[in-house]
Amino acid sequence: MALPFKINRDHLPATLRFFGAEGLHFLRDRLLGRDSRAARALAYVKETVPQGDPEGLLRALDHFGREHSFLMNVGDRKGALLARTLRESDAHLCLEIGAFCGYSAVLMGRILAERDGRLISLEASRENHRISQEMVAWAGLADTVDLRHGSAEALIPDLEGPFDLVFIDHWKDLYLPDLERIEKHDLLRDGSIVVADNVGFFDAEEYLTHVRTCGHYDSTNYPLSVEYRDDIPDAVEISVYRDGTRERPIPQPSSS
Repeated sequence: MALPFKINRDHLPATLRFFGAEGLHFLRDRLLGRDSRAARALAYVKETVPQGDPEGLLRALDHFGREHSFLMNVGDRKGALLARTLRESDAHLCLEIGAFCGYSAVLMGRILAERDGRLISLEASRENHRISQEMVAWAGLADTVDLRHGSAEALIPDLEGPFDLVFIDHWKDLYLPDLERIEKHDLLRDGSIVVADNVGFFDAEEYLTHVRTCGHYDSTNYPLSVEYRDDIPDAVEISVYRDGTRERPIPQPSSS
């Protein structure tokens, strides 16, 4: 059986330690009947961050993810790449697939709010959808971020685009099927940006092959590390959609 993630031999000890620790934390939480990590992260935010402070909220989630319990959101370093890509584009209407605890919705929403933009975020988990709604509302971004509960497969056909930027960060085996649904329903325009997280750690070969070889994207890979870990490689793929009508350069986030 093929593993859904990639193990680099040079980083095997760190990867095994990570999964071992996460497995023990999962069992401990189940035995103690603790709330989910997303729920505990929301409680931590409400205890430490005033309402209407999206920057403070993101810093609090980063602290929680590093010092308390690992969070599988985009994190600070890959999040900085996503934020720079969004800031340096002219994106006003964006789509997110996979909200988890609302981290990336707040990250993108705070930028879109500055330009009267809008983010539609799809989340399949009912609990995570509720938590993300509370997180976005606490950040003061409820008027900018439209969180919808349901699978991308069910919700994509009813979306109205085109979207200027799409951020994909949900189940990795759904990356390609959901991108193809977006393409099928004409939800991309020439120059639309598609950002995919976790393509260096999880097995995303089919997705990467598609965006790199289908002829409709200019695609660039950004090697980084797994969120809140310095010792496990990961990557983000940024792909610019082409409909063949005009040339447009791939946005290159600054190194600062």
